[in-house]
Amino acid sequence: MKTYLETLKWEVLPHLPYSLDIASSDYHLFRSMAHGLAEQHFHSYEDVKKWIDSWIASKDMQFFQWRIQMLPERWEKVTITCRQLVSHLGGIRHYYEEKGEPKKTDGKSNSTDKKEEMDLKEYYITTKYNDLQSALDMFKDDPLVENPGTKFLYSTHGWTLVSAIVEAVAKEQFTVHITKMFKTLGLNNTYLDENDVLIYNRSRNYVKNKKGNLINAPYVDNSYKWAGGGFLSTVGDLLQFANAMLYSLQAKGPNVFSNINAALKKNSENDTNKEKSSTDDQLSNSVNQKPLPGFLNSKTIEAMWEPVPPAPNYGMGWSVHLQKQECEFCKKSKFCVYHTGSAVGASSVLLIVPAKNSKNKHPDSESYSIPKGIAVAVLSNMHNVSLLAAALKISQQFDKQ
Repeated sequence: MKTYLETLKWEVLPHLPYSLDIASSDYHLFRSMAHGLAEQHFHSYEDVKKWIDSWIASKDMQFFQWRIQMLPERWEKVTITCRQLVSHLGGIRHYYEEKGEPKKTDGKSNSTDKKEEMDLKEYYITTKYNDLQSALDMFKDDPLVENPGTKFLYSTHGWTLVSAIVEAVAKEQFTVHITKMFKTLGLNNTYLDENDVLIYNRSRNYVKNKKGNLINAPYVDNSYKWAGGGFLSTVGDLLQFANAMLYSLQAKGPNVFSNINAALKKNSENDTNKEKSSTDDQLSNSVNQKPLPGFLNSKTIEAMWEPVPPAPNYGMGWSVHLQKQECEFCKKSKFCVYHTGSAVGASSVLLIVPAKNSKNKHPDSESYSIPKGIAVAVLSNMHNVSLLAAALKISQQFDKQ
């Protein structure tokens, strides 16, 4: 896959924008990393659920009891699954809305909704949260907005709960674990959005005031929502991540985690027999070397990019646009997945359009290791900018049939 990078410069900036807040677009990035962790430890979602249930029952995890009893005794007790959380079906509230405003639970939005969304006070939290338990305290005693699994309700706080699950499975602090995953994926310019850490070429963010004038975005602290909007990244890193997802979809065989032990064993055997190998054998092995595994296996990607009922257009951490054509020679929309993000002073979108029938059937073919499809990442250091339409148009320019 060829990569094209372009930076558009706002004249008010003293430097080119580099590391931007990718806002809610980090859902898909974190979700894929969480899937990798799950593949490393479990064989199915049922295994994950059983593990969580036993983990909750342990004496050392009393703070997490609210997963199965997050409502007071006078209310109905419910169970929330991992699949529901990552698909925004857990019923957990989003940011608090102003009094008098109806709650939006259908996942639909327009320009007016987006403006109201960015006016919600919890976007502008300035308190630093040192651990996930403190972040969970923000909403753990609040009633559910909907019964789990019944209605799509976009919830940033739901992803804080997912990050707590990942922290428990990984048995290390979430911020430490996710930073390791950035390095594993080669995302060298992706960081936690920590205000007191100096990050080279971190962009300045802007908003418009009531008069429509451009001003600096207010100070916020995103430590309460690392997994739901607390990463900084670049267009190059997002495209690197998109290529990793495309390759995982199209590659055959096990994922990178399940191949670690086999690779170590093979390297040990190669070292033992190194003196016995001839130059011709080494050249032959180099030519016939099989392609590397994907970060995730193809079935995992397919599951992530499949709508989870009752939501018609949302999978696990990704918005899903299914291929559609009502009649011959009529308008045809291609299958694609994407996620937009909106934060204080920043907007983003990552769009992936896999090539049709892109799964490689011949692992030994020359083009096997090349991801097939189109990926578009757009970042803006500007508050409340809609970027999806632009990303779709850009993808169409590269989709020459």
